[in-house]
Amino acid sequence: MKWEKLGRVFVPDGSIPWAKSHAYVPTAVVRGEEIRVYVAFWDSNKIKRIGFVDVSAKDLTKVLRVSAEPVLDIGEPGTFDSDGVIPSCILDKRNEIWLYYVGWQELVYSPSQALFAGLAISNDGGDTFNRYQQTPILERIESERFVRSSSFVLEEDDVYRCWYTSSNKCINMRENIVPSYDIRHALSLDGIEWGLGISCLHLLDILDDPEEFGLSRPWVVKENGWYKMFYSIRKVDKGYSLGYAESRDGYFWTRKDNEIGIEKSKEGWDSEMVCFPSVVDYEGSRYMFYNGNNYGETGFGAAVLV
Repeated sequence: MKWEKLGRVFVPDGSIPWAKSHAYVPTAVVRGEEIRVYVAFWDSNKIKRIGFVDVSAKDLTKVLRVSAEPVLDIGEPGTFDSDGVIPSCILDKRNEIWLYYVGWQELVYSPSQALFAGLAISNDGGDTFNRYQQTPILERIESERFVRSSSFVLEEDDVYRCWYTSSNKCINMRENIVPSYDIRHALSLDGIEWGLGISCLHLLDILDDPEEFGLSRPWVVKENGWYKMFYSIRKVDKGYSLGYAESRDGYFWTRKDNEIGIEKSKEGWDSEMVCFPSVVDYEGSRYMFYNGNNYGETGFGAAVLV
């Protein structure tokens, strides 16, 4: 596998108060001859709200429009998404568009955030969304206390399958307590009520890579009887990079990170990080949208599979 970078697509210019910086966790969906990329924009207080960037499907670097207002704003004070909302997956339900998202809540004690998955629904083609409920659809449980989020949902044979980021322990990283996380899988009959997740993509053994402590933002493509997962790998001293795994059943995965075919650039907007992949197909070509340095502060770019 080899990806050819097409360049940076969009970064906020700081002129919009609710979207001062970042274009965080690109979440793409093909809409005719356009591709809509939902992202989380940050205000000056680092509060995250979901908007979109529409680009030409024939030229991914051509921006057609940017949302003037959030399509989903933060939740009520004290709720699980009161300090930020971040897109993770879009499901087209014909008469409705379902947006699975990450709810961000700041905590007084370490770890400093709690991240759980929510669901919002659009009845106007994806221009605005309303919460399905004020609580997470992946709620905190005993075996997953800190993170149950970044959900990717695939509807398959009348069953919904969800791969998501999960954490039940923390590590000390440069005097900060942060979650250590991997990827789990859960099933649902309606896409809302989920069974218990099982661990399916694991961190490397400490002897193989003592710095790796996070696997996040899975994006799954089913093709020719195989499940293919693109995801982010977080390391203590190297930030984020991209990973790749394959599975026959979606439960047991083989990591093939050396086959991902896209790395950090030698210089520029994605020279320190490449992370949070979103993969879509259009007219026989496969495209990836991804974030660069400092978790999307430098915006998001695109690449094509060659």
